[in-house]
Amino acid sequence: MPEYTFRMMGLPPKQGTKKIAIPAKATCGDAKKLVRRQYKISDRLVIQLVFKGHPIRDREVFSKFLDKMKYNAKKDTITVISQQAGGR
Repeated sequence: MPEYTFRMMGLPPKQGTKKIAIPAKATCGDAKKLVRRQYKISDRLVIQLVFKGHPIRDREVFSKFLDKMKYNAKKDTITVISQQAGGR
């Protein structure tokens, strides 16, 4: 399973950077579930994965999107943005 480097916005680099294995055929939605578990992000928060300024859509195959964007495992990082969902 390939590993990708993620960086959670708002956290110091040592705490916010993690390598997470994502299955090759996983969608971005599946990847978000794994990221949420690794960072212990509440279900009440909405998360967005961004690479090189492009948000990754939930239905896209995660690895295919990153291949298309020329992800380099040695130097690239995927940004994790979380925010509180709107509601009453």
